[in-house]
Amino acid sequence: MTTTTKHFDAIIIGTGQAAPPLAALFAGAGRAVAIIERHKFGGTCVNMGCTPTKTFGASAYAIHVARRGLEYGFDAGGAEVPYPVARRAIHIHPTVPEYLPIILDKLEPLA
Repeated sequence: MTTTTKHFDAIIIGTGQAAPPLAALFAGAGRAVAIIERHKFGGTCVNMGCTPTKTFGASAYAIHVARRGLEYGFDAGGAEVPYPVARRAIHIHPTVPEYLPIILDKLEPLA
């Protein structure tokens, strides 16, 4: 087993909202940056919290308006939100694709 030592100017633990711009800032300044993420890139907000919650909230509001369609002169029928369809509507937070190429261009894999 070979052990390699690598030195970093900054180590960012977790890839939540602050991580991509912070890593890009350090990398853009020529600093060696390590990012440690145990699960999904983007952190809780993007993958399980804020973004999915906002999507489900928007779906619920759309259904609420559709069910009141007769008040606006149309009939939406039995409008409902199938969970799998609403789940597919969740998009990746825009900062992830924006910063990811910058970060990946500056990082080197350890293994």
